[in-house]
Amino acid sequence: MRGNDWAEHIVFGALTMALDCFSRWPLRGIFQAMSTARPDNFEQQRTPSAMNRFLATLAPALFASIATAKTLPYDPAVVTLQGTLLSGDGMTPDGKKLKFPAIRLAEPISVPEDEPRDWSAEKGVVLLHMALDEKNMAAFKRLKGKPVKVTGKLFHSDNGNHQTNLLIFPVSITPIK
Repeated sequence: MRGNDWAEHIVFGALTMALDCFSRWPLRGIFQAMSTARPDNFEQQRTPSAMNRFLATLAPALFASIATAKTLPYDPAVVTLQGTLLSGDGMTPDGKKLKFPAIRLAEPISVPEDEPRDWSAEKGVVLLHMALDEKNMAAFKRLKGKPVKVTGKLFHSDNGNHQTNLLIFPVSITPIK
């Protein structure tokens, strides 16, 4: 296992067990009360409903991904991210559809607030708009759909042309072999 993978597995396992135990009683009553057909043997049923099982499966994954998101600094620090290059779907300020260069991260990241520049904190980020120069646009086109390492500086959106809250200005884009 990599560096802190074991911690992620422990957190995920603990959350799964806690939510599984919790979902067997209180949530069952809430979801059943909202349904129109209530079974006659409601008090005797102790198995989790499909909705409870779904929530018990989904919630830990969401909490674990946010809880284990690596915290990285905004510009001027240079960071390296791993993910897959793709064309994201976005909109111009006047409402026209567009495609924008993006990276879908292999693991979520977070950035702390930067008060002097009025950049807010972002948590659990997995998709970043990429602000590309000519050299990196050529690399993006060549490597789109492939796993890559992107080294660059993170910054916060500040206008309607930015398609995600967190962006990266790449210094380099290299394929992962």
